[in-house]
Amino acid sequence: MRTGKIVVSALALLLMLPACSLAKDPGATQGAAKISAAQKSQEPSYPAALIGQWEPGPNPCKLPLTYDSDGGFKIAARRLQGYEHSDTPKQVQQISAMPKAWRIEAIEEHDEDKDPVVDIYVLSGDYLTVTDGERSTTYNRCQ
Repeated sequence: MRTGKIVVSALALLLMLPACSLAKDPGATQGAAKISAAQKSQEPSYPAALIGQWEPGPNPCKLPLTYDSDGGFKIAARRLQGYEHSDTPKQVQQISAMPKAWRIEAIEEHDEDKDPVVDIYVLSGDYLTVTDGERSTTYNRCQ
């Protein structure tokens, strides 16, 4: 008798599983909308210490720039804008507190191409060194 109840219970459970897996959750799309809104507010951004205009070389840089620079770039919270390219950060990780340094994965857009890039940014005062592991350039913060 007891074995019969177990078999009936197991059979009932097996019959309900497909129905449960196909049932639509009316709140599922609302939950996804809430998650995507939360993700947008947590999108990666460049560190506040890096925001500004940067020009290559050891010479002081004054704003507004009085020349057409093709070697520098401007960093905003969600975008690095260069002369012919722009980068959007995808992952930002601080790797050192002193000197301040970050590993930044970004998508670089150049013309119609989009390529993943990984650079290390090292900040020392008003000097920023950026390296991709093969070459490095030091920039001045424009003031």
